[in-house]
Amino acid sequence: MKRIFVVAAIAALLLGCAPVKHVPVVVEVARLSVTQPVYPPQAVRNRQEGTVMLLVLVGKDGLPKDIGVSQSSGFRPLDREAIRTVSHWTFRPKTVDGIPVDGYVRIPLNFSLNHLEPQSSPSP
Repeated sequence: MKRIFVVAAIAALLLGCAPVKHVPVVVEVARLSVTQPVYPPQAVRNRQEGTVMLLVLVGKDGLPKDIGVSQSSGFRPLDREAIRTVSHWTFRPKTVDGIPVDGYVRIPLNFSLNHLEPQSSPSP
């Protein structure tokens, strides 16, 4: 019986001394300040619609450092407007153990003619 107790005590000591593996706490990028894109007049005239998928590198300061089109809407004016719009957004940067780091986020922007706000006509 003493022998089992000694083995258990040694095992407890060894397990208690094992180094604990650090698992970092990661908080991903989040949008803070968001503005809606302006539907390009040329795209409205040409009845162009679609979704632009952007890949954005958000810096430690929460500002976009690089914006790329990962999937085009198929229409250059919509793609350009999506990039222009997101370039003015602010984000909560990605953090690792509470320290801000650069991080990527995918952002879809949908352009639909059905969701256009009515334009007010000029007063006579």
